[in-house]
Amino acid sequence: MLMAKLKIGDVKKMASLSRLTLSEKEEKKLLNQLSETITYVEQLDKLDTSDTSPTYHVTGLRNIFRDDKVTPGFSKDDAISQSKNTYNNYFKVNALLNKS
Repeated sequence: MLMAKLKIGDVKKMASLSRLTLSEKEEKKLLNQLSETITYVEQLDKLDTSDTSPTYHVTGLRNIFRDDKVTPGFSKDDAISQSKNTYNNYFKVNALLNKS
């Protein structure tokens, strides 16, 4: 079985990009696992799929679409009239985000 040409530096870079802290033992284990995965994918890449149509959905289910219809709700004045705290015809709420 061919092993993918990954190096421990590749694993360290992926861990850094993923913001993961790995021990040396974990790095070696991940190097082996990723190499095996890449080798398997390389084997699949060699398969002749020219006569195979793509499979987009395996369950046979399909979406049922409907037209969007605007249905009237509250008028702006009705909505605002129910609020205890407004400013210039808008709802006034407490700040959700703090400036840091």
